[in-house]
Amino acid sequence: MFAESLKKPIVALYIRVSTEEQTEGFSLDAQQEVLQEYCTRNNMEIYHTYVDAGFSGKSIEGRPAFREMLHAVPKGHFNVLLCLRLNRLSRNLSDVLHTIDVLEQHEVALHSATEHIQIDNRNMARFIVQMLGATAELERQQISSQVKLAVQLRNKLGKWNAGNQVLGYRWHSNSAQPKLSYVETVPAEADVVRFIYHLYFHEDLGLKAITNRLNKAGHVTKKGFPFSVSAIRSILTNPNYIGMISYSSPYPHSLKREGEKQVIAGEHEPIISKELWEKVQQKLARRSRWPVKKVEHDFILANGLLRCPLCQHGMVSTHVSRKRKNGKISRSYYYTCSRYQRSGTAVCLPNAIRAIEMEQWVLSQLQALFACKSTASQIQQTILVRYKKTIAPLDEHLKRLEKEAVALASRNTRCFELFEDGHLDEHALKERLAGNRAEQIKIEKQQSEIKHKLAGMPQEVPTLQSIETMLARFNILFKNSDLRQRKALLHSLIDRIVIPNDRDITGSTIYGKTAQLGLPTYSEGD
Repeated sequence: MFAESLKKPIVALYIRVSTEEQTEGFSLDAQQEVLQEYCTRNNMEIYHTYVDAGFSGKSIEGRPAFREMLHAVPKGHFNVLLCLRLNRLSRNLSDVLHTIDVLEQHEVALHSATEHIQIDNRNMARFIVQMLGATAELERQQISSQVKLAVQLRNKLGKWNAGNQVLGYRWHSNSAQPKLSYVETVPAEADVVRFIYHLYFHEDLGLKAITNRLNKAGHVTKKGFPFSVSAIRSILTNPNYIGMISYSSPYPHSLKREGEKQVIAGEHEPIISKELWEKVQQKLARRSRWPVKKVEHDFILANGLLRCPLCQHGMVSTHVSRKRKNGKISRSYYYTCSRYQRSGTAVCLPNAIRAIEMEQWVLSQLQALFACKSTASQIQQTILVRYKKTIAPLDEHLKRLEKEAVALASRNTRCFELFEDGHLDEHALKERLAGNRAEQIKIEKQQSEIKHKLAGMPQEVPTLQSIETMLARFNILFKNSDLRQRKALLHSLIDRIVIPNDRDITGSTIYGKTAQLGLPTYSEGD
C-alpha cells in the first residue's frame, strides 16, 4: 500500500516547466510558491525540491531531476511526492503509471496540489491516474495536432518551410516577430544551381559526371560537403527552384494520401524557369529505369568490412557487363570505394578489387586461422579471462548480498525483542523496521540484477575439444547458411579488412573482433 498515516509527512517537491509554459502561469517560482504553501497548510516538512526547467512532458526520458527523484524513492528519505498537477510528472500515460508503480513499491504517497488529489490507496490509484493521464495524453496529442495544422496552414499560404537546407537560398528567421522572417536568394549558390541544370540538360551530362565536375571545381553543398550523386538528383527534382513549396499532407483521410507530396506557389523568387525544370523532369523520367536483371552474386564483404586503401572508407559492390563476340553477356564483380561512387574522382579513386578473388582469399585465411591449434587455445583463454573478470566477481557479490540479507533478518528480530522488552516504543520500532525494509528492497534489487546478468552468461568455460570441433565445422556452417547469416557470421568475426595501396589482395590485413572471440589480427604474412 501507499504511505501509512502514522508516518510523518516528509515531502519531495517535483516541478517541471517547458519553454511554452513559462508564459502561461506555470513558471518555476509560481509552482514552487503553490507547493510550499500546500506544505505549510498541511504541516508537511519539505525534504528536497526536484526541478526540471525547459523539459517537455512528452516523456520522462532525458529529465535529470525526475530520474534523480526516482532513484531517491527507495532510500526512504520522503514519504510523499507532491506536484502541481499530475501532468507535471508526464503527459504520457505509461510514464505516469510506471512512476506510480515505483512509488507504490516503496510506500510513497502521491499528492497533486491544484487537483486536490491524494493517492494513498492502491485500489484507487490506478483509476485516478489513468483518467487524468489519459486526459493529459489527449491534451498532448491535441497540441501536436494543432502544431501540424499550423504548419499546414503556413504551407498553404506559400510560406518558406525548408529553413537553411536549400542551396541557393538563405532563411532569415526572426523569433521575436515571426512575420518579419524572410528568405532571400544567394547569388553565388544560385549560379551553382543554374550550372547544374545547364550541365544536365544542355550539355547532356549524367549525374555522376556532374558530381565530378562540381567537386573538381571546388564547389560544396549547403552543409559544406562534396557533392554526391544523390545531392545532384535532389537539386534537379526540387520544386523550390521554380518558386514552389513542397509539403506532405498530414490528413490520412483526405483526398490526398497521407505523406504524399503536394506543391503550391511560394512567396520566394525562382532560380530556374518552369520550362527548363519541366524539361529536366521529363529527361530524368526517360533515363530512369528498373534494373534489367538482378545481379547474381552475393557480395558477402559489403556493408563496411572492406576498407578503401586510399581513404579508408567502406567499399561497396558493383559489376561490369561485357558483350562477347559470341553474343553472350559476361559480368565481372568488384568492390569499389563508396566515396568514389557517391562523389567521383575528385574525392577518391575507384580502387576496384575483384569480388570473387577477395572473398575466396578472406575465407581461406579464416580457414587457416581456425585450423591452427593455437587458435582454439587462445579462444579458450580469452573466454576464461572474461569469466574471471565478469562472472566470478558477480558470484562473489551475490554471496555478500546473501550474507547481508541474513544479517538484516537478524536485526529485524532484534528490533522486535527490544520492543517487547520495553526498550523501543512503537514509533521507534516502525522507524527502524522502515529503514530495514528500505535496505532489504535495495539488497533484493541488486540480487535480481546480478541474477539477470548471470542468466545471460555461460556458467562454465568450454573445453578445448569443443572449441576445436566448432572451428572445424566453420566450412559446413558457412556453406549451409543463407546470405544474411553468412554476412552476420563474418561481421561477428571481422572488424575490418584493410587493403594495401598496391591493391595486392594477398597483402591485405584482417582485423578480428578480439572482444568477441579473442581472434588475433591476421594477414598473409602471419
